[in-house]
Amino acid sequence: QNIRNQQKEYIPQLYKFAQIVLATNKNSVKYATAGTPKKFWTVWKEQDTDFLKDALARYIHDRIPTEQDRNLISLFTPARVMELIRYFVLFDANVKKICRYQQYFAIQEIIKTIQQPDEKGNRQSGVIWHTQGSGKSFSMVFFSKLLQQAMSSPTIVVLTDRNDLDGQLYRQFACCRDFLRQTPVQAESRAHLRELLAGREANGIFFSTMQKFEESEEPLSIRRNIVVMADEA
Repeated sequence: QNIRNQQKEYIPQLYKFAQIVLATNKNSVKYATAGTPKKFWTVWKEQDTDFLKDALARYIHDRIPTEQDRNLISLFTPARVMELIRYFVLFDANVKKICRYQQYFAIQEIIKTIQQPDEKGNRQSGVIWHTQGSGKSFSMVFFSKLLQQAMSSPTIVVLTDRNDLDGQLYRQFACCRDFLRQTPVQAESRAHLRELLAGREANGIFFSTMQKFEESEEPLSIRRNIVVMADEA
């Protein structure tokens, strides 16, 4: 009924401002956002066990917590629901989409990692492994959005090793430019890439293949707020 009522011939206007839609009984919970087809409704598995344990102790008394309790806490405690709405719900070519729990918690770990510099002041790197079809490009978009809040005017470079992949990711980000509040730019040549990275304080989201980098004794930039996301490279 929830999915039916969102269709054009029913009452879609009721769901216009809904960011998270929940289907639940006390033992089973699935979530999505408005307009999500049935096959894409999914479960939330809380990975912050201390957060969940403390909240359950605070809110649930004199009974055993249910799956419904756990999900309401995970998705709708004030700080969490505001974060999900602000950073993890987007429009992809006019289709509203919300993150999966794996994407949310993986991105939180990335943010923690890059905020831990080594003894030379360099940010730490890491690897996130995705299976095919698990939403890698959306993870990159969500991360780029949250990174803008976590860092001061970051420059994001999306690096790939194939032209077709470079174009595919660029188009995905371009579809989400309103969410990102930035228009991504695809480097057309080595000279163009150097020009994009030359700004002393410039931020932006730039796309390049490995082939556009060349050996040089001079660095492309010495700024500390450049973050590189390498996909299959």
